Amino acid sequence: MRYSFDNISKFKGFDAGEIYLVMFHVDKTPPHLGLVKDNKYCSITIKGVEMDVDVDTIFNVIKRKRIPTLFVGLNMEGNFDLRSYYQKYSSIIDQNISCLAPIKDVISGELNLVLKEVHVIFDLLDKLKEKELLKKIAYFNLEDRLNKIGAFEMKKYGFEELNEYLDNLRIIRS
Repeated sequence: MRYSFDNISKFKGFDAGEIYLVMFHVDKTPPHLGLVKDNKYCSITIKGVEMDVDVDTIFNVIKRKRIPTLFVGLNMEGNFDLRSYYQKYSSIIDQNISCLAPIKDVISGELNLVLKEVHVIFDLLDKLKEKELLKKIAYFNLEDRLNKIGAFEMKKYGFEELNEYLDNLRIIRS
């Protein structure tokens, strides 16, 4: 099964004041996720929490390593401290979570959305689309992966596949 990203455009840079959900390695299952607010990037990985990383640093890594990436603009106000949501986390391994967990916290906390049934990124994207909270979606390093109509189709995975992937990461790290 595939998840289609239609009406996407080439990423030209971060717009000041915008909030982005960044999806790295969209050619892999699962992709890595992070948030950008005020030109600062936050994420949680197996190594720990990344906070306040300058977007230029992140974008340079994406360019240098040719990482297929989607940038999803979110229709939400930026009157909150992104760090406060990420500070309560230590790592994916230590807390038995995925990189989606703090993103769900931000969205449910700031938009008062119930995200109990959101287990993978596709669930979240569908919920955001339903509530008209998605702005534009842009791609980078995906030119050769767009279909005939200019859409990107990503392999869809479920909660079970995500947990299997995370379990494998924990085994490797222990």
